[in-house]
Amino acid sequence: MIDSSSRIRQSVASFLFLAAAGAVLAQGPLLPPTSANGTIGTVPPISGSGIPQGSMKTLHQIEPRTPVSAAMTISDPGSYYLVQNIAVASGNGIVITAPNVTLDMRGFTVSSTASPAAGTAVLIESTAEQVTIFNGNIRGNVSFSGGSPGSYSGSGFLHGIRAPSLNSENLRLEDVSIDGCLGDGINLEPGSGSGFGGNNSIVTTCLVRNVAGDGIRAEIVEECVVRRCGGNGVTALKASHCAVVTTGSSGVTSEGINASVLQSSIAESPQRGIAAEQAVNCRGAGVSQEGIVGKKLTNCDGSSSQGAGVSADIAVNCRGFSFFGTGLSAQTATNCMGENQSGINGRGLSASCAVNCYGESLSGAFGLTVAGTVSFSTGKRNGGVAIEGGNAIGCTVEGTGSVSVLTKSLGTP
Repeated sequence: MIDSSSRIRQSVASFLFLAAAGAVLAQGPLLPPTSANGTIGTVPPISGSGIPQGSMKTLHQIEPRTPVSAAMTISDPGSYYLVQNIAVASGNGIVITAPNVTLDMRGFTVSSTASPAAGTAVLIESTAEQVTIFNGNIRGNVSFSGGSPGSYSGSGFLHGIRAPSLNSENLRLEDVSIDGCLGDGINLEPGSGSGFGGNNSIVTTCLVRNVAGDGIRAEIVEECVVRRCGGNGVTALKASHCAVVTTGSSGVTSEGINASVLQSSIAESPQRGIAAEQAVNCRGAGVSQEGIVGKKLTNCDGSSSQGAGVSADIAVNCRGFSFFGTGLSAQTATNCMGENQSGINGRGLSASCAVNCYGESLSGAFGLTVAGTVSFSTGKRNGGVAIEGGNAIGCTVEGTGSVSVLTKSLGTP
């Protein structure tokens, strides 16, 4: 039997255990503190009718953008995004008439089967400015038929992305791929040739191929690739880190890259590879015209079949090669090299003034020809004339070619 003292001890123990548990579990008052406006904690405010008011955000508040699921005209400012691929059988894809528009293509494709090719995938009208387009694809069925110049044909859009008016300013295009247009791929600068309308436009990290017109026209073009276009590959005021291969097209002038300022780019064309006022670390290849031509070229390389490999007012650390023309031609050449394969007028290097240069001709006219002073340079020609020109200072000859200059000094043979 359990005596009364044992029951008392058990009761006391149970009481102490429950008291300790209560002390551990008690974490303060059950109700949160009341705020200054009378609401309790984070509970939604209660209306006069006693019904709790909703605090959920609307779909537009969560995604403050407008979906685009078909060909349309964007006539209101704002942010828009594609929700699916868009295909048209004729006309334009998306037309932007409003200012302050951002179009996120979200990796989707705008395509056309129009035959003959017509319309523009994304058209930016004269009433639109401050427009940004990014992250998408534009497709047609235009393709290139071999030869140089060759021809382009097929269905689809006439142009990829185009802003034909001078009034469309501050345009940005990024991460867009365009393939198969019978006109221009990207044209954000109205005008012709190397002329610009001044639209404050920039194109970055875009890909263009199989377009019969110009590849990309914008004030600034960066990190873009153009392959197979009938007109100019890239036309810009400033371009950098671009790669271009153009095919030319019947009756169309083709330059790989035409830019006022060009950096770290390569281009190939059946006519002229690169034309720039200033170019640094560039390489151009042409056929009927120069590989690369400019006012000041630094660390550049050019080659051509019929024209000069490199042609410049000032050439520094450059190298040029030509089969039938002059390898490198400059008013002033410093630390340069020019090579010529053949041709009755072929020259390795030709300049008005040359310092520390090398000119070689295998079977052309001259290895190195300088109208004024050539110093500390080398001419190479087996037979014929290795060095020709005015004053030769400290020059050397390779091969069996002769030296034909007005004056010689400092060991010139």
